[in-house]
Amino acid sequence: MITRSIRFRMALWYAALLAGALALFGASTYVGLERYLQRSLEESLSKQARSIGDVLLVNIKQSGEDYVDNEITEHYSPEINGRFIRVTRADGRRIYVSGSPKDGTFDPALVAAPRLPVVQEFTEFTREVERSDGHELLLHGLPYRASDGTQFIIEVAAPYNQIESVLRGDVCTGITTDRRAGDRRRIPTDARCVASGGRDSTEGGRDHITQSQRTAPGPPHGR
Repeated sequence: MITRSIRFRMALWYAALLAGALALFGASTYVGLERYLQRSLEESLSKQARSIGDVLLVNIKQSGEDYVDNEITEHYSPEINGRFIRVTRADGRRIYVSGSPKDGTFDPALVAAPRLPVVQEFTEFTREVERSDGHELLLHGLPYRASDGTQFIIEVAAPYNQIESVLRGDVCTGITTDRRAGDRRRIPTDARCVASGGRDSTEGGRDHITQSQRTAPGPPHGR
């Protein structure tokens, strides 16, 4: 084919136009997926913070702080699920802060304390927290007032690299061995995967305490 012919030039322009359209489509899809995953993760964090308040903090005067501490550890398992959870009274005293996650993705001690004092006009918020390794935490904060009027700030956060992993195509897979077939297959194994809309697979289990646990026990003897 002669490179100066009209047919060659039209084919070249068509190829360039197609490549540009595909690049634009890919970029728009990437941005749209990123926004969707971030919005879904924000909703998951917000629901978890609201659940902690409505289930555990609402009657904290009767149940006690030890009960809240134990229930968050048992039913939300932040260290296992790679979440950060912190509950702070309006006077700045912490009644719960989660430990370091099992995967070591962030250090809870480096997350800055919430803005105090808590005022009535202070609404819930979502912000990004910079980490020393250059990655970020997506943090949701919820001011909450218990039934006795005591005010708290509930903070729940998750590493933003959960979203980045999905965007890179690392859909939280692990390698397991099928003993019956004798082969190795890649199957989803990470409960913290946000590929299904940014929500933890544990959201339907650990994040929701059964009705029998909603009735907080009375204060322990000696208090």
